[in-house]
Amino acid sequence: LREFIWKHYKSVFLLMFLPYIPFVILQIYHKTYLQIILQMSLVANIFSPDHINPGVFWFFGLIIQFYVVYALLRCCKNEKVYHLVLFLLNVLSLCILFIAKDNSSALNWLRHNFIGWMLPFSAGILFAKCQCLNLTLQDGQETYLTRSLYRKLPKDFPHFGHT
Repeated sequence: LREFIWKHYKSVFLLMFLPYIPFVILQIYHKTYLQIILQMSLVANIFSPDHINPGVFWFFGLIIQFYVVYALLRCCKNEKVYHLVLFLLNVLSLCILFIAKDNSSALNWLRHNFIGWMLPFSAGILFAKCQCLNLTLQDGQETYLTRSLYRKLPKDFPHFGHT
């Protein structure tokens, strides 16, 4: 588990490090050392979206969070337990998003962390499993599934990307 996370942490860090250096040099007087350290350690998302600058660097921390979630999911040896945990994480995600829908700062924090992106992550895992099992969806089924899922959500539910 530790080797899996460390290997992926190093690869994501290297992707982020080089583009981040010029930003730090240009903005060194506008950011605190804590903000720079949190961003460089890829954990700024957890503490506050205010520490994430420039805009796209929050995604690197999110990737690391999902590597951790995925590594923990891989620890489930039983397929039923694996699907149950994935389902419960999705239910938890939906409940938290629904409860926080009127709180813009909470939604902002959720959008920068794994719990706010659990549904697309789970869909990706399940789609990859279907591909591994050589199950194919017929033309138009993906669109039908997506539309039917969104129809089931309340109209004022906070979708990704907007409040």
